[in-house]
This record gives sequence, structure tokens and C-alpha cells, in this order.
Amino acid sequence: MHPSLGSHAAAYSAAELDWVRGITRDFPDAWRSKHPAATDCFTVWEERTSARAFNAGCRIDLILLSPELLPQVLACDIVTDVPPKVTRQQLTPHGHA
Repeated sequence: MHPSLGSHAAAYSAAELDWVRGITRDFPDAWRSKHPAATDCFTVWEERTSARAFNAGCRIDLILLSPELLPQVLACDIVTDVPPKVTRQQLTPHGHA
């Protein structure tokens, strides 16, 4: 979670955080295993505030694997070169349908 959005403790209960920590001990996250030191890597941003442009977001998806499968993971990346959201005005010649 980006620091400007607060802390995990402010967004989630202690029980929720404990549960995630526990399950990721038993079933490692494929992305984190390939990028153990990565920071500021997010998968969701608030569109109303254009937060993606400032990379102020959260990572809400975990790719959990059994420990036996983890060695089979060759790559796991977050796609960052996604084009900006297209507006209706850009799709229609006069900005209306």
C-alpha cells in the first residue's frame, strides 16, 4: 500500500493482517518470490484522482502457490505499460453518443 494511503493497520484489522501473513507463510506469493525487494509495485489505483499517474495505489491480488509449485514459476510480473483510460469524448466526434 502506498504510504500516502495510510498504513495496512489503518486499512485492515489485526485479524485480517494475521490471516494474510499466515496464509502467505503456507502458500507463498509467486510475484513476491520473484521480486523480493521490490517496492511501490501496485495493481489498483483510484481512477477518480488519477492516482496511477503518481503510482499511489495498492496491490490487491496475490498469486498463492503451494511450495512445491513455486520452483516451476519462471516469471511473474505486473504489467505497467497499460494505455490511459479512454473517455467517451475521445471515442465520439462531438463528445456524445
